[in-house]
Amino acid sequence: MADLSHVFPAPPTAVWQALPAGTWALKGTSPRYDQYSGTLDFRTGVTFLSWGQTVRVQISPVPEGTRVRVRTAMIFGLYDWGEGKSLCTGFLSAVDRHLRQGPPQPHPGP
Repeated sequence: MADLSHVFPAPPTAVWQALPAGTWALKGTSPRYDQYSGTLDFRTGVTFLSWGQTVRVQISPVPEGTRVRVRTAMIFGLYDWGEGKSLCTGFLSAVDRHLRQGPPQPHPGP
């Protein structure tokens, strides 16, 4: 089990729209988005370390922007071997990349 949080200097609506990037980065399945409670739940696939993990993401507004908390739990197994922490950091990194992309830039002409 792992539990990481990060504050993004962006409004909750922008962070909410970036959450699918984190789900895709982890190859998450069966995502359930609940915008009213600010939660996202999904599962990861089987790896050589585990039978997969459940991932819960919670967003909440804070004065600095939006806090994103990512928690993992093994579906079956006794020891995480660092997979949960890796999933949390991978999710947060993908959301960060998506937020930093910004709007598409026009391609300069010849």
